[in-house]
Amino acid sequence: MNLLDENIRQDQAEQLRKRRLPFRYLTAELARTGVQDTDVIPWLHRTNQPTFFTHDQDFFKRELIHPRYCIAWLDVFDGKAAQFIRAFLVIQLSIRVRSAWELSLA
Repeated sequence: MNLLDENIRQDQAEQLRKRRLPFRYLTAELARTGVQDTDVIPWLHRTNQPTFFTHDQDFFKRELIHPRYCIAWLDVFDGKAAQFIRAFLVIQLSIRVRSAWELSLA
């Protein structure tokens, strides 16, 4: 599941929709705006393999690394978020496909 933080602009979300990339806004999932950072991590733990995209540098911490989720901090101009999200997802998919292929050879 691809999750967007509330700090990802609506026009960027619309670009992702046009490309038919599935995503949800985290605030829609938690049913409230202004979600505190401390509330996000427990929610990611309860979600099945989420990838969380944010502009919030507070999520760029080594201690937040966990195998159950992925946090992608977008240190880019907010008008370029959709472009970088698409590129990230392509790379993430190619890694998964390669891993599955390698496992099939074993």
